[in-house]
Amino acid sequence: MLEVVFDKNIATGLRMAKDSRPGDKRFSVKAGIYSKGTPPELREPPRQETWVWSGKELEGSSADVALLMLALDMGDLSGAEDWSKRREVLWTMAGPPPADWEKAHEGCLAEDWNTSMETLRRLRNAGTEPVRIWAAPWCPNDVCSVYRICDLLRDTETPISVVWAPRVGMVWGTKERRELRGMGEIAPEALGAMAAEEVLPALRQSYADRWRELVLENAPLRAVVNGRLSSVSEDFYDFALRAALPEEPVKMGKVLVDALTALPGVGDGWLYRRLLAMLAAGEIREVAPGDGEHPYSAMIQRVK
Repeated sequence: MLEVVFDKNIATGLRMAKDSRPGDKRFSVKAGIYSKGTPPELREPPRQETWVWSGKELEGSSADVALLMLALDMGDLSGAEDWSKRREVLWTMAGPPPADWEKAHEGCLAEDWNTSMETLRRLRNAGTEPVRIWAAPWCPNDVCSVYRICDLLRDTETPISVVWAPRVGMVWGTKERRELRGMGEIAPEALGAMAAEEVLPALRQSYADRWRELVLENAPLRAVVNGRLSSVSEDFYDFALRAALPEEPVKMGKVLVDALTALPGVGDGWLYRRLLAMLAAGEIREVAPGDGEHPYSAMIQRVK
């Protein structure tokens, strides 16, 4: 079975789940994240944690997991599978890298692109091998990707099923149940108990047709609105940014975090781009530039 995912976190968790059996010992390393220049004596040393796997067994192995990361909810879809046309959109989706990390960032994007192209090749050659997709119904990129796969396999006999994420689930790292922002937050041990829904031929056709409509509409952005994937304007999420902007100066990163809290399934890269557009339009102003470590450290303020 080919397991298709759209996020690196869920890919890691699913690979772990596919290769784990009840009673297996698992290890993880926890390390703190500190700002540049934090003295060593103030840094907590990394620590290894051990636990016993208690999740339900998943058939197959980690080699079944295939990543597809095309950011199909953003940008021009006419070149969605052409690196020369899609590179800028993927850069926006990933967000700006810290200072002096541009070359490494570009390398990571190219590697992710090659991984996605390999997944498309595996899908085209799936034949009668079942394809199971893991997606969050409120994440526009996930839904776009499900529709694209249904279009890609429109006239094939490849069985397709989808594991739709619940709105509340066990979160990776804490194992507490709370509202999920995306499929990648689900604890690996919870994945085996999640049920897949078969995408019957009529529904596959419907999803594929909707994808072709979205391609023809070719809006700058796609969003899940009242449960339906829709083409929207590029400023569609600006309301959340405005709500997160206080009257006094604030770090750009704080605005992004507050906006992201209100917009599950949306990435920081697009919202950062919109803040830059609001700066250019004079709606907000830069009070102090970033400290050089990351653009999100800049101080901004609403223009009265």
